[in-house]
Amino acid sequence: PFVGDRFARMELYFGTARPDHKPPVSEAEFQGFLANNITPAFPDGLTLLKGLGQFRGANGVTVQETSFLVILLYPAQTRGENSVKIEQLRKDYKEQFEQESVLRSDFCCEQVGF
Repeated sequence: PFVGDRFARMELYFGTARPDHKPPVSEAEFQGFLANNITPAFPDGLTLLKGLGQFRGANGVTVQETSFLVILLYPAQTRGENSVKIEQLRKDYKEQFEQESVLRSDFCCEQVGF
């Protein structure tokens, strides 16, 4: 049977639509955020997926947008310290790119092997 290490899995969904008909967050801008913010906080690795997202904003309007999904796996015992880093990333992205929110989804725990 497979015996792995106990890891937490966290997903962050970054939207790209901006308010007031401003241009969306470009792929280059997101790559800059990834390089300057996310990677230094989680240098051991991550998975990045690009897709189409949809949400209903606080104004009741449904918006379709390009989205970036970042998946992080890290040892379960580091959940507390990593949660602080993740909340800072969410705050920074919302401020830098005028976002209403960054969706966070946590799963604990999975058996992971490398």
